[in-house]
Amino acid sequence: MADGGTVAGGGGYSRYNWHAFVNVWITGNYDLYCTLHAEVGYWTQYAIQSNANASMWGAASGAWSGQMYATSQSGTSTVVISRDFTIYKGQYAQDVGIGGAVQVTGGFGNGSSSAEAHVTVPAISYRQPHPPSSPAVTRVSDARADLTWQANYTGVNDLYPWTGVYVDRLTDEGQWVSVATLNWDALNYTDNGISPNHRYRYGLRSYGPGGTSERVECSGSPVYTTPAAPAAVTLSKVTDTTVAVSIEGAAPYAESYDVEYSLNSGGWQGAGSTSAFPYEVDPGGGTVRFRVRAVLGDLASAWTESGEIATITPPLAPSVTVAGGASVVPTGDAITVSWTPNHPDGSAQAQAQVEVTIGDGSPQTRNVAGDSTSYTVPAQDSATTVRVRVRTKGLDPDWGAWSAPRAVSVAVPPTVSISSPSIDGGTVELLPYGLEWAATAPDGIASQTMTLSTGGRTVLSLNLPGDADGYSLSPDTYMPENGTSYTLTVTVRAGSSLSAQAVRTFRVDYAGPDEASATVSYGAAADASLLVTAGTDPDHEQTETIDVLRVLPDGSQWTVATGLAGGQTAYDPLPPLNTDYSYLLIARSSTGTVSQATVPARVDAMMTALNFGPAAGTFEALRLDPSRSKSIAIATELYDFADGGEGDGLPVAYSTTAVSATGEEAATTLDVGQYRRLDAIARAHPTCWVRDVHGGRSYCACSWRFSAGVPYRSVSCSVSLTETRWREAW
Repeated sequence: MADGGTVAGGGGYSRYNWHAFVNVWITGNYDLYCTLHAEVGYWTQYAIQSNANASMWGAASGAWSGQMYATSQSGTSTVVISRDFTIYKGQYAQDVGIGGAVQVTGGFGNGSSSAEAHVTVPAISYRQPHPPSSPAVTRVSDARADLTWQANYTGVNDLYPWTGVYVDRLTDEGQWVSVATLNWDALNYTDNGISPNHRYRYGLRSYGPGGTSERVECSGSPVYTTPAAPAAVTLSKVTDTTVAVSIEGAAPYAESYDVEYSLNSGGWQGAGSTSAFPYEVDPGGGTVRFRVRAVLGDLASAWTESGEIATITPPLAPSVTVAGGASVVPTGDAITVSWTPNHPDGSAQAQAQVEVTIGDGSPQTRNVAGDSTSYTVPAQDSATTVRVRVRTKGLDPDWGAWSAPRAVSVAVPPTVSISSPSIDGGTVELLPYGLEWAATAPDGIASQTMTLSTGGRTVLSLNLPGDADGYSLSPDTYMPENGTSYTLTVTVRAGSSLSAQAVRTFRVDYAGPDEASATVSYGAAADASLLVTAGTDPDHEQTETIDVLRVLPDGSQWTVATGLAGGQTAYDPLPPLNTDYSYLLIARSSTGTVSQATVPARVDAMMTALNFGPAAGTFEALRLDPSRSKSIAIATELYDFADGGEGDGLPVAYSTTAVSATGEEAATTLDVGQYRRLDAIARAHPTCWVRDVHGGRSYCACSWRFSAGVPYRSVSCSVSLTETRWREAW
């Protein structure tokens, strides 16, 4: 309690002195708050009767007015204000102050007296915090584990606040160690401090003003990392072919071990899974090695390999081959057989036996010493059958199994000889020319093949019947190129499958027809006519026919006429305009020999030439003030995509090979007569050939438009053109 200043009584009587007082105290102390009671009053020694006012301020407040009166001559205290109130606790203790004052008027002790009292409200008594909830851990790799949890705390103005979280780890059979101290709001942690071949347990604790919670272990714990591979794998023989496998340095947490073996340096084969050693395996005979790895769930260590150990067993049957893979050999040729030993125990061949049976005779056995793997059966003079089989011996004292017999037929080979050309390097000067040969075979000729080659390439290859004995070179079969050397090869295959071959070289050198010539003339329709003349040189063959081909600058050719005789004319209705091109004249003799000559040509014409009809026989020229336009486009589809065209907003184009070429030719005709002709043509012909002054040629679908001015002295025309696939006139 606190007292205020003393106020003197009226008339100088000290017995009427008085003073105010303030008192405050805790009435209830709880977890989160305290209840308090406060009083403001006065004290006097003798009675006073007067008017009084009282007030209270601070943590509690209030006011009162009335009469102050005391009836006793002894001291009397009257409480004029009292209040009950609540103060909530905080993280720290609080000082609570209450002030009060009393004022007296109209009596013997007029004046004021005030006082202030204090009480301490203690801080919250924090409890041990709750541990994190739903803690879990997941193995990510042999170097990382991820932890997660949920919050389970209150604020600092409640009983269970967190200051932070401890992450604890227990490795193998050791002690709990704190590996991280995190803030109160952390909900996950990545542990990058783990390594293979261990077991880890994880726990979480929260700490705060009330202490540290108990440890809660994470679900998913313990976490295992990949077990270590065995330090060593050792082998020991149990029987001739059974091996006991043992390991050193077992992984502490391995559930089982995978065991594989390799026999005679072959691929790895599974031998099983075991959790205990020694582990016995029968891989069969041979040189064998093993490998073992530790397994824990879906985790597996690296493999650890053993050294090699040998088991002993008799050889298996060897594989036998005949030199060249032959199933038939000619008489007079020896037969060499080879074999590949098959020793499962890996031992080398110490000896071999070869059994040979010729025809219906008795089998004869030949011993082959050491590691030799071939034997040659002597040549046979007559047709027969030779059968061979082989067996081997290795480290095991017993012989291995016999191989399957290999049968080889011995047959008399066929023969073939070329009689025409009679010698190598001979010359063929006249066509047709007969190639001739003779072939024989005791068991009949099954097939024949004839090839002609020159310069390392085959130009003619024919399969002929078994009785064929020649072939004629002529224009109707094969026309050899003049001045060229050829190689003739004839291959004969007999019924026994044996074959024989004959080769002959020769050169073709004949005098073909003399070169033809031609006189070119050009018509008003921008066409060309060629009057052809045959050559007359008596040292050459006589010309029988002449062919005429137009050759454009790009090398393309079109046959203008064939089979012409000297003095006849070839007609070309569609040569290019204002372009150098040529005609190729091919002269042919009755024997099929040819000669070639080139005639240059050029049609000069300042016009647009239009031809109509199947043979391009109708012609019109657009001459006066011609104008032309042309548009070419490749068919393209444009697409707008949601990604905005990869950032630039433009559409994406997808093109095909379809080409669109359109244009227009326009001119002013000089007379009504041409207009009428063109009008009739427009009604009769939907297509036309167009040749422009630049040498261009196109075949187009066409549509016409005509206009005439008064008094119809001239007519304007234009033709819209859509280019189509080119074709020559019929």
